[in-house]
Amino acid sequence: MAGLGRSPGPTASRRHRYLEGYAELGTGIDVFYRAWRPLGEVRGVVVAVHGFAEHGARYSHVGEYLASRGYSFWIYDLRGHGMTARRNGVEGYVDDFEEFLEDTDSFISFVMDEEGVDDVYLLGHSMGGLIAVYYAGYLGGRLRGLITSGAAVLIKVPLLRYILLRALAALSPRIRVPLPIDPRSLSRDPSVVRGYAEDRLVVRRPTVRLIMEMLRASRTVWEYTDHVSVPALIMHGSDDRVVPPEASVTLYRRLGSRDKTLKLYRGMRHEVLNEVGRARVLSDLEAWLRKH
Repeated sequence: MAGLGRSPGPTASRRHRYLEGYAELGTGIDVFYRAWRPLGEVRGVVVAVHGFAEHGARYSHVGEYLASRGYSFWIYDLRGHGMTARRNGVEGYVDDFEEFLEDTDSFISFVMDEEGVDDVYLLGHSMGGLIAVYYAGYLGGRLRGLITSGAAVLIKVPLLRYILLRALAALSPRIRVPLPIDPRSLSRDPSVVRGYAEDRLVVRRPTVRLIMEMLRASRTVWEYTDHVSVPALIMHGSDDRVVPPEASVTLYRRLGSRDKTLKLYRGMRHEVLNEVGRARVLSDLEAWLRKH
């Protein structure tokens, strides 16, 4: 696997350097990635998976924070999302949710080759958390640890709406619907809400197939949670209106890991890494990484 079009980015500093480009994956697509790497000793490598309808640039502050503290941070735009969709594929669409797992596995191989390591920490937010948990239980043999933020492992949808989505996904999978997320449900920080609402890389009209595949995976993933054996950090906002906090509480209970930590952040909404008070979340994340 090779990095294509790699270039330094605007956030390079004296404490870390930034890279971005396209990686040619073994799954047959080129994915756009962003990476923040320490200039000195690397304590560990974190591979991140973003959430539904968003993209990796929304985690720039996480990359900068971790790289300045000795951790390499890599994140790629999922197929159907962000810059990856602009290069190949259909925006807001995936044939099969398991393609996300295969892409993530291939991207992890790419990162391990670039970093010269044998394992990585896998961090996933929302749908990315669903991907991360599913990957860790179904495929993950090269993980040092699992980290989730508002993992979408439990999605509540009225039965009639679920039946309609399933029928549409089977008959006309590329029908598009308005983005079913209110930006105000993500964070109490007005700048985050405004930035999300104005972000041109956010998928505004995802396909019914993508939505249905996510719903299906949120049911299938529970078959594999007890297979997860690596240390795990599970984070969730107590006022999450997108994915209920009980999703992470149940995930914590059902993970097979002996070493697992649950962090519920009082008053925070869906994106704890983009919330008011996120400095505490980032500090907890760094402390967990240092411990492990």
